Parts: sequence; structure tokens; C-alpha cells
Amino acid sequence: MAENATKTAPISPQFDWDAQDQGLVLGAFYYGFIFTMLPGGYLAERFGPKWVMFVAFLGASLCSLLSPVAAVQGGTVGLIALKVIQGLFQVSLPLESLQAKNLEHLPFFRVPLFQDPLP
Repeated sequence: MAENATKTAPISPQFDWDAQDQGLVLGAFYYGFIFTMLPGGYLAERFGPKWVMFVAFLGASLCSLLSPVAAVQGGTVGLIALKVIQGLFQVSLPLESLQAKNLEHLPFFRVPLFQDPLP
């Protein structure tokens, strides 16, 4: 009679990274992210937030898909480089650039600063 048993492989880490390497990999995303905060608002005003967000999401998604390949082929350095690039794609858009055109038609935002908004 055939046995219906499940064989499992022993769980062992594929990468031999110490705590410092793991911290660098996890923090690498934010090293790239901090440099796109100011340019993100400028790009959104110049090209529109829709296109900036589209390119940002597409680039970050591709980097996320390539993360396992970068870890296997490039090791720690390759994954850190890819995570920095992924952080650069994660454009932080200021609220003003995203909603400036949407808020112009509301009467509350056309009232001067020191005037009562109610008539």
C-alpha cells in the first residue's frame, strides 16, 4: 500500500547575513527615499501627479520583483543597491501638489486667512 506522507525540507537560512547586514538591507530603502521628497513635489507640479505616481509605482514594483534575483546574484551589495533604487522610485508627493487643483473650487479655500468663512 502507498503511503501518503509529506516530506519537508529542513528549514535553513539561504543567506548568511549577520544582524548588521540585515539592518543595512532594511535601511537601504530609506536611504533612497529621503532624496526624492523635494523633487517629488516639483515633478508633480511639472508633469502632474498622475504620471509621477505611475512611474514611481511601476519602478518600485519592478524593483520589488527583482529583489530575489538581486539577493541571489549580487548578494548583500546587490540587494542594497536595488533597495536604494527602489527607495528613489518611492516618490513622496506633498499634499499640496496632489490636491491643489482639486481644492481650488471649494469656497472655504478661497476665503482670506483672517476672515470668517461663514457670511
